[in-house]
Amino acid sequence: MVTDRIEINPAVMLGKPVIRGTRIPVELILRKLSEGATEADLLDAYPRLTPRRHSGCIGVCRRLTSARNHFAANGLMTTSTVRFLADESCDFAVVRALRTAGYDVLAVSEVTCRSDDSELIAQAAQEQRILLTEDKDFGWLVFVSRADSPGVILIRFPGNARKAPAQTVRQLVQENGEALSGCFTVVQPGHIRITRKPSPENLNQPPL
Repeated sequence: MVTDRIEINPAVMLGKPVIRGTRIPVELILRKLSEGATEADLLDAYPRLTPRRHSGCIGVCRRLTSARNHFAANGLMTTSTVRFLADESCDFAVVRALRTAGYDVLAVSEVTCRSDDSELIAQAAQEQRILLTEDKDFGWLVFVSRADSPGVILIRFPGNARKAPAQTVRQLVQENGEALSGCFTVVQPGHIRITRKPSPENLNQPPL
């Protein structure tokens, strides 16, 4: 399970994110919306979608499509393939900064009110999204729990420096891009540490 509206099951549609309870890929809905389909069109085209159960999910897809179209129309889309999953503990200013720079950032707070750790770990790995978090322990858990971990960016800034993390993370991503994949990156005031996957004997503590 990923959210109350979207799910990932390795046995369904090759593990692609689908509308919960269906075999309809989220990417299909995104494409249809970007091509001009309305919610009424989608409900008519796919009978398993119902206004009561799925209008909220279509709304999420529409917002994602609108953001993507805005970036494309204004020449803001980046050619980078690196993608991100922002934990609810991540300051949303970081999400906005990366999106403004044209990066694909999925924010947990926008798609679900709560997710178990295991669900987010699975989603990050399945979609190959680098996790953005401000929680050291959860970030390290994500990094070491799976061999295919796409990586973690741990943000450690004091509460009186809210503008700095967003600017710093955006610059970090712009300068390093795909090189951050598979790494445990710690971002602190005046200091950034990028660590590759540790050896099994060094998995107990994050490199802080």
